Amino acid sequence: MPNTSKPTNPAVLQYRGLDLEAITALQMRNVEALRSMTNLMFDTTEAVTRRQAEFLESRVGQMSAAFEPGENASDPKALFERQAEAYRDLFGALASHVGELAEITSKCCAGLVHEASRAAAGQDDESAAVKRSENDGTAASKTSAAKK
Repeated sequence: MPNTSKPTNPAVLQYRGLDLEAITALQMRNVEALRSMTNLMFDTTEAVTRRQAEFLESRVGQMSAAFEPGENASDPKALFERQAEAYRDLFGALASHVGELAEITSKCCAGLVHEASRAAAGQDDESAAVKRSENDGTAASKTSAAKK
C-alpha cells in the first residue's frame, strides 16, 4: 500500500522501506556534481589552450627573427650565436610555460577532488537517510506482523 502520510510527487511511487524521493534527490545531486566537474574541466581545457596559443604566437616571431639574415648575414658565427641565444631563451620560456600549465591543471585537479568530496559527503548523508527509511520500513512491517 502506498505511503500517503506525507505529500509527494504523484509521479513517484512510495514502496515500503524504500524512499524514492531520497534516491532521486541523491541522483540529482550526483548529476549536479558531474555537471560542475565537467564545467571545471572545460574551463581548464580552454585556459590551457588559450595559454598555449599565446605562448606559440609570442615565440614564433622571436624564433623566425633569429633565422633571418640580418646585418651580419655573411658571418656564420654571429648567425649561429644569435640562433643559440634564441634557443636558450625559448627553452627558458618553455620551462616557465610548463610550470604555468602545471599550475593550471593542478588547480583543476584540486577542484575536481573538492567537488567529488562534496558530492560524496552529500551522498553519505543521503545514504544514511535511505538506510534509516529502510530500517523504519522493516520495523513497521515487524510491528504490523506482531499485531496480527
